Amino acid sequence: MAFALKTEECGGVLVLILNGYVDKKAADTIKDSISARVKTGSRRFVLDFAMAPLVNSSALAELIDLVSQCITDTSLRYVFCGLSQACRFSFNTVGIFLYVKDTQTRLDAEAAAAA
Repeated sequence: MAFALKTEECGGVLVLILNGYVDKKAADTIKDSISARVKTGSRRFVLDFAMAPLVNSSALAELIDLVSQCITDTSLRYVFCGLSQACRFSFNTVGIFLYVKDTQTRLDAEAAAAA
């Protein structure tokens, strides 16, 4: 399944809706989209994985790199939602949830990011 990225602005939160297999190229697209928005002042991001049930290891490394920016820039906030069991297990194993809040629904994610 080819990857597609859609973005929506919801009350100061940028929601990235991921669709398809997340590989390194897809992760680079996600990082580029977020980096461009950070340069314009965005600080709160939701990544909705409901339609992206698989993330490969190289993409996982890129996502870790992205969210670990919270270490030096504490104004950044990332919330993930809609994770498959496989993704949640992988993300938990590598410690990504040290920097990211995980919610079940997009509505919960938007509220967590906005808080």
